Amino acid sequence: MIIILSGPVHSGKTALLERAVVELKKRGAATGGYLTPSERTPNNRIAGYALLSLRDGRRFPFLSRDARGAAARAGPFFMHGEGLRRVEELIRKAPDEGLLVVDEIGPLELAGGGVRGALEEALSGRKGPTILVVRESLLAEALESLDLSGGRVIDVRSPGAEATLLEWLAGELC
Repeated sequence: MIIILSGPVHSGKTALLERAVVELKKRGAATGGYLTPSERTPNNRIAGYALLSLRDGRRFPFLSRDARGAAARAGPFFMHGEGLRRVEELIRKAPDEGLLVVDEIGPLELAGGGVRGALEEALSGRKGPTILVVRESLLAEALESLDLSGGRVIDVRSPGAEATLLEWLAGELC
């Protein structure tokens, strides 16, 4: 099962997923992949995004406004090579029958870069469910580009979005 969690930029997709993953882990579900929570400056400006491993809870630098040592650009942010390597590893090492979370598929992946290769490998042979985060403005392109026509889409703004997500996953994981 592939679930696409969608909504506008900064609409709470990552926060919803973080709560859902905590609940699924309480229920005994094996989880893998990653979340990318924002990191903010003291005046609440987004400074970048961390990489949060769902396998072990460790946080790593991922996207920042600093171009030094960057492997790729993602909008106003730069993805550093070590972060990209870790993301690919987290995708590849997700439990085959557990949950894989990929936060998020953006323009870089839709153009063939970023985590696209690792994601395609994972999607081709997984037994467990996968959640992909895709912003609303890229949803149609992602559905076509990654051949996700059979995926279930949840709009983060929908009433009961988190409950629906947990209901769909509970039957698969718990």
